[in-house]
Amino acid sequence: MSDALEKLQHKLETAQCALAEAEARCVRQEAEHQASIKQAEHTRKQIEQAHQGWMSALDPAEQFEELHRWHDVTLGREEHILELRQEVNELLGQTGQQLRVTSVLNFNGQSRYKS
Repeated sequence: MSDALEKLQHKLETAQCALAEAEARCVRQEAEHQASIKQAEHTRKQIEQAHQGWMSALDPAEQFEELHRWHDVTLGREEHILELRQEVNELLGQTGQQLRVTSVLNFNGQSRYKS
């Protein structure tokens, strides 16, 4: 076997080993990811059950107040997110970059909200 052919054979074997190692890492990472998803879903269900138990212990007026409070909190959160998205677009515009946050743009690519 020629020297050049031996070098190519060695490079091929090295690349095959690296590929096998990368595939093994991907399999491990996918298994870890799936386990994380399963744990998150389990935790979500536990929180949901606890919240349902807590809500059922309240009388209807207290339930309404709690739902109203959550409505206010989530509405305020959404308004804050829109403000942040608008700010991101303004900063991108100032640096001459393309606007990325399309949820705050109208069909002409202009901001739907006044700053």
